[in-house]
Amino acid sequence: MVKISRRDFLKGSGATALTLMAAGLVGCSAENTKTPQTTAPAEVPENDKIAAAYLNPQREDYRTNTKELKTLFSPLTVGSLQLSHRMVKSAAGSATYLAGLTDELLQYYVNFAKGGVEMIYVEGITALEIPADGSDICYVEISLDDENGNRNPGADKAVRVSVDGPGVILGYGSADPESEENYFDMTAKAYEGRLRAAVRGNGAVGTITVTLQAEGCEDVKVQIEAV
Repeated sequence: MVKISRRDFLKGSGATALTLMAAGLVGCSAENTKTPQTTAPAEVPENDKIAAAYLNPQREDYRTNTKELKTLFSPLTVGSLQLSHRMVKSAAGSATYLAGLTDELLQYYVNFAKGGVEMIYVEGITALEIPADGSDICYVEISLDDENGNRNPGADKAVRVSVDGPGVILGYGSADPESEENYFDMTAKAYEGRLRAAVRGNGAVGTITVTLQAEGCEDVKVQIEAV
């Protein structure tokens, strides 16, 4: 089980879940030569499309559609989510996730939200997963932003954190050198508009939901998968 000190908490060290690692072995050869097995060639369907076209069929008559966008801008309900339009950002089309949970990756999705997209699917980001056994930590960086989505360094509001699901808050607070707050408290004052929460799994697999609440601000929820 991971333990962190005040210094580690402020530096964000020890969170290996926040990095991605890749290893490629080049030029390897088998020690024993085996006779390759042969298989009958797969039957080629009598069509002019690749196989993926039949897994995700597309409408062929889309070119005949009108320019009427009334449906696109009509409300949509998905479970408990209420959307004012039907524009959705898919989880494809970016390589920003390859470096892990970076500012570039965050800004990539923030820009979609600022542009008005209300439903945004993110790519498979290892940084949003932590081991369920509590052997690693995920740091949630929190900022108090203005109406334009920019961090407000002068904001010093108290923010309450809570967690649901198979996870615990290991530490919560700011980097204020004069603060007398305890990192075990669930409410802390922002310093230069920032706070940080350290989240760890409690041994079970599932979705950890971290909720942040502050007076005059909309509630924010962050979901982390414990695997």
